[in-house]
Amino acid sequence: MLDRLRQAPDSRDERVHHLLSDLLPILESVVQRMEVLSLETRALTTLRDDLRSLNPAADQATVNALWTRALQILSDFTGSPTPRRPFWKRSP
Repeated sequence: MLDRLRQAPDSRDERVHHLLSDLLPILESVVQRMEVLSLETRALTTLRDDLRSLNPAADQATVNALWTRALQILSDFTGSPTPRRPFWKRSP
């Protein structure tokens, strides 16, 4: 999901609101699983709550701010990806 958010070409793109809506059920599931395992969920829970309250008619500035926060929180949570070589350059 983080990759999909990163691929939005511009924060003013209308797809950002749709991507944030798609993120909510995934985040609900992740937070629920983490709570069962007694893991720290504060940042994800805050993001989840903000996504729950996101109005479908929200102005673009609100959507952009939430998009930026979602990118930051999810990036912090998942860590930075390790660069991978193209598959045709990998050794067996």
